[in-house]
Amino acid sequence: MRLLVTALMYCGFGLVTLASSAQSFKESELRDGDAKLLTSEEIRSLHADRTVFLHNVVSGQRVPIWFGADGIRAFRAGNRVFTGEWGARENKRCEETVAGPVVCMTIYRRGDELLICDPREAPDCRWRITRSAEGDIEKLAPKR
Repeated sequence: MRLLVTALMYCGFGLVTLASSAQSFKESELRDGDAKLLTSEEIRSLHADRTVFLHNVVSGQRVPIWFGADGIRAFRAGNRVFTGEWGARENKRCEETVAGPVVCMTIYRRGDELLICDPREAPDCRWRITRSAEGDIEKLAPKR
């Protein structure tokens, strides 16, 4: 049984209702099924100057991440804020990890869901974007 959690997202295209599923998908199922791979431009529109709320459907972890239009991203773990670079290229969201190397993830739209496939968790796509809000609403961006 799939548990659906509904959130609102504004993605530059108007309000979109998203559903987050408690089920993970295999990337091959998404690629070969009815899911649409987001383009680099769609990824930039969804992330740039926005706080993106992620949900790992396997662990239950929820993480808000700030993605600046300047290529800086930031998230909080405990009392510490971690920053790194991000960008969209070759239809993937690429970002520096806390450990240092860059990881590029594909993002699919499947019905109301936005699903992230992280190659470190392959073949499962465990992360969902449950909301994308304009601005740094969680106050994560580094002070300048």
